[in-house]
Parts: sequence; C-alpha cells; structure tokens
Amino acid sequence: MTSLTNQDRKTTMKSTFTLILSLLFTLTVFAQQEQKDETYSNLEVSLLTCSPGDELYSAFGHTAIKVNDMVFNYGMFNFNTEGFYLKFVSGQTDYELGVELMDGFERQYERRGRGVIEQKLNLTNEEKAALFGALIENTRPENKTYRYNFVFDNCATRPRVKIEECLKGNIQYDVREENDSYRKLIEQYVGEDSWIKFGIDILIGAEADKTASFFDRLFLPDELMNAFAKAKRENGERLVKETNEVVEQEENADEQEGGVTPLAATVILMTIVSIASLLFPRKLKVLDFVLFLITGLLGVVVAYLCFFSLHPLVGENYNLLWLNPLHLLIPLTVFIKKARKFLLVVYMLTALSAIVAITGYIYLPQEFNIAFLPIMVMIVVRALSVIKTQKGK
Repeated sequence: MTSLTNQDRKTTMKSTFTLILSLLFTLTVFAQQEQKDETYSNLEVSLLTCSPGDELYSAFGHTAIKVNDMVFNYGMFNFNTEGFYLKFVSGQTDYELGVELMDGFERQYERRGRGVIEQKLNLTNEEKAALFGALIENTRPENKTYRYNFVFDNCATRPRVKIEECLKGNIQYDVREENDSYRKLIEQYVGEDSWIKFGIDILIGAEADKTASFFDRLFLPDELMNAFAKAKRENGERLVKETNEVVEQEENADEQEGGVTPLAATVILMTIVSIASLLFPRKLKVLDFVLFLITGLLGVVVAYLCFFSLHPLVGENYNLLWLNPLHLLIPLTVFIKKARKFLLVVYMLTALSAIVAITGYIYLPQEFNIAFLPIMVMIVVRALSVIKTQKGK
C-alpha cells in the first residue's frame, strides 16, 4: 500500500529538506504563541487517497495527510534494509513517516498513471493545531518508525487514527452492516482468478474468511475515503468540505488480462498427470520428485507463516492439508529402493490428507481458491497410483 520507494524518498527529501525544516520551525514557533487561532486558520488539512498501482505493494492504493503544501506519508519503506525480506516474511517490517512537498508527490503519481483524490477536511483551528502537532511529533527520528501491519496498522489506519484523535470523538460515521470477508475485500483489488490472488490464497488462512466490520474495512484507502465522504461532525456538518481530483487516473482501456489463468493451468496439469498415471504408472518418479518437492517447499513456507509469522490473517491455514512439509520426504527417498515401505506409508498419509482437503470445500472454515482443487486431485492421483503399483508387486 506504500507509494514511495527508497530511491523516490531520497530524491524528494534532498530537494525539499531545507524548505520543510524552515516551514516546520516557523509554524512551531507560531504554535507556541498565544495567537493560535490566527496561526492555524491558515492551515488547510486534507486526506489524500491514491489509486492502486501495478506493483503488489501498491495494489491496494495509498493514503496520506496533506497540510498546506506538505504531505505526511506513513508509507515509506526501504528495500535495502538489512534482512528486509526475512523480516517481511516474519511480519517484522518497519515503515516510517516521511514528509515531502505536494508538487513532488503529484509528479510521482502522474509518472505512474495513478490518480490522487484530495478531500479537504472541515476542522476547527484547535483541531488543526492538535493534528499538526501530532504529525510534527511523529516526524522526530525516535518516533517516525513503526511496525507495519497490513490490516491493523498501515498507511491508511495511521492517518485515520491521527485525525480521529484530533477530533476527540467529534465524528460520526455512516456505519452500515457489512458481509464481505477480508479475502473478498482483497479479491476486489487483485482479481478472482489471478496469479496474485492464487499466491495470496496460499498464504492466508481461515482468519481471512471472517467478516470484516465497517471499521475493519478502513485499512483499505478507498474504504477510508468513502467513509470520510459520508462522515459528519456532531453539529451535522460534513467532515469533508470539498473533494478534488488533483491527479487524474490514467485510463488503461487497452489493458487486458493476458496469459493462462491459475485455474486453466492447474486443470491442464491435472489432466496431463492423470493420463500419465494411467499409461505409465511405474515410470513417473521424476514427476513425483518435482511435484512433491514444490508442494513440500510451499508447505514449509505456509507452516512458518502459520505458526511463527506476525502477519495478520495467516494463522489457522488449512492449506497445510495439501501443502504439507512432509511431502519433502518423497523427493528425498523416491529413488531409494530400500525405502519402498516407508514411501508407501508417506503416500497413504499424503492421499488421506489431500482427500480431507478436497472434502473441506464443504465443511472447513476456510475458503479455498478453486484453482487449488486440481492440484489436490493431482496429489491424490499420484499417491493412489503409487500405492496400487507397490501393492501389485
């Protein structure tokens, strides 16, 4: 959901650092004076909502707070951080608050063809002072870094919390009953039968199928923008006094989904494997080596996320029924003749576990991606084929 890479940040910050420091110093001095009303009446506070991008990290859009010409952006992260990818998998990724000028922020989104909507907020001078002071405090080196959480603490939740805190409860949302799960909300952004959705559905578990309440949904920038658009103050005035499209969304009329979908790919593989199992039941050790190596390695990743990662929605993952780390025992022993009896037991357990997963489409508390089903069938076919062949000897 972040909008800025480390390279963008360095370029922007170098050109605006002196100006921002001067402006912050001036406003801070004014804030300490008695004429607070006059000082903060000149501030214009807005919520910025950016449309989704092509990269996975930007697929859900982005949110920032604009104060006059300054943008406070909680979406900064650095790919070059030591151990970044291990930390990301473990759910220990640190993001930080950055500050840049609006002109630079707009240019970045124009280059990427992503739109930016500005919602000017109806705040009192006292509320502006409270919000601006909180943002300034967050820019301090000791305060700007926070532990990112995709659902509960991200670039959209942080601005919402800061704005709600400055309003001191003087905000009334148009709360409505919701029925969508977290999985369905994610699907709206990545597609129902896309490879991104396929990968995400492998990694997230039963927690993702819980219904997301009205406030739960606000981790998504578009949902937050829509909630603010309908929100009111206690006196009946709207929270958003003006909405403008500051960067126009680039039209992608010619863009079409290309390539084979996950469902088509897995059905084709299942068909090939099933036919090969009937025609050459004793000559598919290499196939088993590859199939169970891949599913076993994926099982290791899923198990790690399920039991050790701090990421939300990855716990209680029933994909472990068919993506099992124990599958790795097959490629380790499939070419060892003395391990036939041992392998037979492993194949039996593998088939049983995959059959449970298949029937789990009905009763398990987790929604499986439809493209997983052909893979499950493929696992059962290979396991039963080997069991029949071994018993026939």
